[in-house]
Formats: sequence, C-alpha cells, structure tokens
Amino acid sequence: MSDPHSKIEDVLKLSLDAAAGEHIDVSCAAEREQVFQILPGLFLGSEFGASNSFVINSCNIRVIINLTSGHAKIPNHFDKCRYVNYELVDQPGEDILSHAIREGVKEIHSALQAKEPVMVHCSAALSRSATVVVAYVMCYEGKNLSQAVEHVTRRRGRRLRINPSFWMALAQWERELQDDDSAMPSFDFTDWWIEVFGNMGIPEDKIRQALIIGNWTNFEKAFQSMLET
Repeated sequence: MSDPHSKIEDVLKLSLDAAAGEHIDVSCAAEREQVFQILPGLFLGSEFGASNSFVINSCNIRVIINLTSGHAKIPNHFDKCRYVNYELVDQPGEDILSHAIREGVKEIHSALQAKEPVMVHCSAALSRSATVVVAYVMCYEGKNLSQAVEHVTRRRGRRLRINPSFWMALAQWERELQDDDSAMPSFDFTDWWIEVFGNMGIPEDKIRQALIIGNWTNFEKAFQSMLET
C-alpha cells in the first residue's frame, strides 16, 4: 500500500522542479507547475493543479479558493470540494483587498482549523493567489510583508509576479495588521512597479515618485500621478 505522505511529496517535488526550470521573468506557469505547499494544509495552485484530480486527491484538498474570472475562469471541477469564489482579473487597479484578502484569509483559517486542506489558486500561482496566501501568512503566522514574501517565494520555487495594485493592497494590509496608518512597507516592491510601468514607457523616476505620492497604498492616486504631464 502506497504511503499518502510520499505521494504528496512526489507531487510537490514535480512542481518545484518545474518552477526551478522556468526563466525568472516568465509570468505564466508551465503545465508541470501545479501545486506548492505553503504551510501544513495550505497549498498554492495553478490552473493546472486546480484541474488535476490526482493533485486534488493526493493533497487531500477539501476547500478550494478560486480567484479566476471571466473568459479565463477555471471551472470548479470537483464536487467533493467546497469552493469559495472571488472573481478577480490580474490587472493593475483590481481590488483584491476588500474581499479576497479580508474574507479569504478567514476562509483559509476556518478550513485549516477544521483540518480541511485548502488550495488557493488562480492561473499561474504567481499573482492573485500568491497575494492572498502572502496575506494569510502575514495575518496568522505573525510575519511582516517582507518575511511573508520570502516564505511564499521560497515555497513557490521562483519569483512572484504580483501586480502593482496587489502590492499596494499588501502594504495596506500590513498597516492594518500593525495598526499603523503611516508605516512604510517592510518589503520594497519598487522593482515590480518599474518592470510593469516601465514597459508602458513611463520613466523610472516618475514611477518612483508615484509610489511616494500614493503613500505606497493608494493605487489610484499613484497611477494618476504617472499619467500627468
């Protein structure tokens, strides 16, 4: 009789090996990048892992938080799982804080308290789902943003591709957890902003200034400042 723990380890190793083989700047997941264990009972999944019955059964997933939407929405495939849906597009300006973070971390914690393994998934397990999992680690593992990003990055196996407004949501979440409305984020996500908006032709100095204007948490204000001539 096969050891269930060994089966899980094999599945996780395949995904980590695939992640290690991907170029650091690739923002989509390879088909073999399916599932990553962040904490005991908490798994980060790609669209491939969320659709794979072998992964779901091997990891004994009971609750699935689905963060996809629109034409790219991943179907809720498995009747045995309880699904929680937060429909989000992975675009700057999307509000991930109001529901997916504030409600999602509670859903995760409730499931884990009930000994129900959880998968949080989007398409690539690099932005939407990574953001929510980072928020959970901050809230219930007592880590600051920098520590949580380091932990999730290591468990994911490669650099996260969190979008600009999601970074600001995490900075705001850190302030809320610390009860400090003026705290600087413990993790500097400037490089991620420069990558995204620099590719749109916005000068680096303007991007850096926008972060200051938006106080690291107000995406609309920061974005508008970059559009001003």
